[in-house]
Amino acid sequence: MEHSCSYQYYDVFSSRGTGGNGALVIEDQGLSRDAKQKIATGAKLSETVFVKKNDGVFSMEFYTPVEEVALCGHGTLAGLHFIKEHWGIVLDRVQTKGGAVEAVHEEGLFYIHLGKARLVKELVDGEGLNEALGVPWEDLFLEGMSPRIYATGISDIICPVRSKEILDRITVDRDCMKRISRKLGVVGCHIFTMAEPGVIHVRNFAPLYGIDEESATGTSNNSVITYLREKEGRLGEKGIIHQGQGSLKGLLRFRILADKIFIGGEVAKIDKIFEI
Repeated sequence: MEHSCSYQYYDVFSSRGTGGNGALVIEDQGLSRDAKQKIATGAKLSETVFVKKNDGVFSMEFYTPVEEVALCGHGTLAGLHFIKEHWGIVLDRVQTKGGAVEAVHEEGLFYIHLGKARLVKELVDGEGLNEALGVPWEDLFLEGMSPRIYATGISDIICPVRSKEILDRITVDRDCMKRISRKLGVVGCHIFTMAEPGVIHVRNFAPLYGIDEESATGTSNNSVITYLREKEGRLGEKGIIHQGQGSLKGLLRFRILADKIFIGGEVAKIDKIFEI
């Protein structure tokens, strides 16, 4: 690296060390915003995390290959592991531009509370979403649930589909999804279905931010869990989320503690050298 900063690569929400969503975590020793964006663009990962320690207080910033975002779930988990390994500190709270994030550490896993997702808008007319996903509009419903925009630090379209078969065959029109995302002011679209209680299947697309398909996302799944909890009896106190397809797969776990949603999962430390 051009900068003499400590860094580490992690696969977050992996399953037995495979799959998950990659994040590069870097100790921020006074890097400029332009320098951070240059590093994130060169890393070519969905998120690059910059961790800063100032007077004993830790904060994180998150950059996609295209631009900075206020909050990132898998990036926060990677950052918490980096702090634990680099400074020997197990945090129960960390600052981000999307707000303070609570954390608990149990049996070697961090779980984070990203706050309650806020309903922004019901997508009554669809905004062309069915065309972007390549499925009929009538398939974008699940037992009384329809597409909505939720915000968990960042905004996403949260879109139910009738079955896992429909979820699996979705092929996104990138240009169409970019136009919709730009118009609605969202990062992307998070599509979900639930085949059995406590087991959720999801896919995530954010081409506007240079992410064709995301293998594991904390913020978007926090919104899904919030949506499902609004439906009486749709969700228990814990469960799992399977995200992605093929090599782009992640396994997330969620727990409800004191009426708060906590999302966690395995974080695998991977030795990689980044020439940036």
